Amino acid sequence: MLSMSGVTGDTAFLTGGGKVGALIREHRWADAPLGEPVAWPQSLRSALSICLHSSFPTAIYWGAELRLLYNDAWAPIPAERHPWALGRPGGEVWADIWHVVGPQFARVLETGEGFSTYDQMLPMVRQGVRRETYWNYSFTAIRGEDGSVVGVFNQGNETTAAVLARRQAEAEIARLGRMFAQAPGAVAVLRGPAHQFEIVNSAYERLVGRHDLVGRTVAEVLPEVIDQGFGDLLDRVFADREPHVGRAVPVTLLRTADGPAERRLLDFVYQPLIDSAGDCSGIFVQATDVTEQHRAEEARELLLHEMNHRVKNLFAVAAGMVTMTARASSSVDEMSEALRGRLNALAKAHDLIRAAVLGEVRHDREVSLRSLVESILEPYAAAKPDPRIAVGGENFLLGGSSVTSFALILHELATNAAKYGALSVPDGRLSIRWKMSDGRLRLDWSETLPKVVVKPPAAQGFGSKLARISATGQLGGSIDFDWQPDGVRIALAVPEERCVSS
Repeated sequence: MLSMSGVTGDTAFLTGGGKVGALIREHRWADAPLGEPVAWPQSLRSALSICLHSSFPTAIYWGAELRLLYNDAWAPIPAERHPWALGRPGGEVWADIWHVVGPQFARVLETGEGFSTYDQMLPMVRQGVRRETYWNYSFTAIRGEDGSVVGVFNQGNETTAAVLARRQAEAEIARLGRMFAQAPGAVAVLRGPAHQFEIVNSAYERLVGRHDLVGRTVAEVLPEVIDQGFGDLLDRVFADREPHVGRAVPVTLLRTADGPAERRLLDFVYQPLIDSAGDCSGIFVQATDVTEQHRAEEARELLLHEMNHRVKNLFAVAAGMVTMTARASSSVDEMSEALRGRLNALAKAHDLIRAAVLGEVRHDREVSLRSLVESILEPYAAAKPDPRIAVGGENFLLGGSSVTSFALILHELATNAAKYGALSVPDGRLSIRWKMSDGRLRLDWSETLPKVVVKPPAAQGFGSKLARISATGQLGGSIDFDWQPDGVRIALAVPEERCVSS
């Protein structure tokens, strides 16, 4: 046994080392295979001196049996096996995990090359119970005076708490991912100041038209939203740790690689994620595409205005019919019969518009464009057929969802023609032609009024406004008015897919 007073020049390497250093000095080495410290080789002395004075968990496995020596910082690792483990063979001390670490020691002893591992799982027995533990550690060969490998220098620390915490966090992320995947709205979680996608559900992928977002930043995969100020908004939410709520906010998205940019309206929330230290670690994103909802609300509001507008026009149109019928009738009976037929036709056309307003149009029913045009024009015809009206175009079926908009547009144009245009005079001419060209249905409405100088209206009336909004907003197309001295030319163009959709 050595005491501090018994430390001589030959055993000065045992100086210090705290509690374990004292245990080593007090140990009965004469009865142990390692023998008295005074006889230990210089390589062991140097290694042990470094070990005892290191603040990092350090151990030495010496000789063929890998006898164990260690420092204060390493002592908690064997738990209840300390101090029994001091000087004992590694295979005896670590019988429970030797099937893992034994081959690692053997490789270092055989090759002399160092070995390191991170988060290595070791099924260690503690207090009689086998537990799943994780470790970062390294093995370094100790060479003797003749250059051969005579021991292993070991440093390491336990990472069980960190591994289990990470595993729990990953499980929570997976759970949230499964929950978010089933959410009807678009959901994403962004991490860090770079706003890197950590969780994305399928609804979010459909909204932005992108996949494989996880692990990439918003700026990387959605550069178009950065240019629209959403990057600055995310930065502000992250820095200020204050949520932001947007209502019907317009955003332009490139949802397909080769397709056009799409303007959508979104309700969204940016909610900062605050950690236990009070810092913002990321942003929770929830978004709902309300584009179609707003279009429907806008359309319904316009249609209600249209009903009011139409009631006001109804008396004017009926009065015009009386005048027009009187001019072409030779008797009261003839006038009565013709007027009754025209008023009935007007009622049919009005029923079609009323059905559109009340949402009674069958979306699964196709309607011929020709039959729709003829139905709209029938109340205004002076005769059957009316020589003033020319209708022509290829056979084309409109999908149920587009019939409403086409009916409103055609009805407005017909009403204006009957009140002010080609159908308001006996010698006026109305030509309606359509064809499919370049993926768009193109309808040309042409009115000619001989002996009349036509001037464009000073202001756009509600009917014209309704026709324009129906063409652009509801059908995604365009409508252009070209006023000429002898009449007006109106060009309506609608994408084919918007015409046939049901």
